Amino acid sequence: MLSYRVLLEGAGGLMEEREGPNGKSLLHPRGFYTTRLVTAADEDAARESAIASALREAAPLIQPGHPWRIHVATIELVESTVEREEGRGFTFFADEDGVH
Repeated sequence: MLSYRVLLEGAGGLMEEREGPNGKSLLHPRGFYTTRLVTAADEDAARESAIASALREAAPLIQPGHPWRIHVATIELVESTVEREEGRGFTFFADEDGVH
C-alpha cells in the first residue's frame, strides 16, 4: 500500500449560519478545502478514499438537496503517513457562484 496526500476542493453546499444579534438563521453557499492523508493501492483508489472521507464528514453540514461537488485539486505520493487520526476538518469559503 502507498501513502498519498490529497487536497480536495468542494463547492455547492448550502450551510445554515446564524447572523445578527437575534441569531436569525440564514443559508449561505459555501465551498471548502481539506487535505486527507490516505493509504491506498494506487492513485485512483486514493482519490476515491479521500473523497469518501470528506463526504462522510461534510454531508451533515449542509442542507438536503444541495450536495457537495468535490474534485481533487492535487494528489501526491508521500513517503509515509504521519501516525495520527485520519484527516479531519475543513477551511470554508463563500461560494456565491457555486463554481469554485
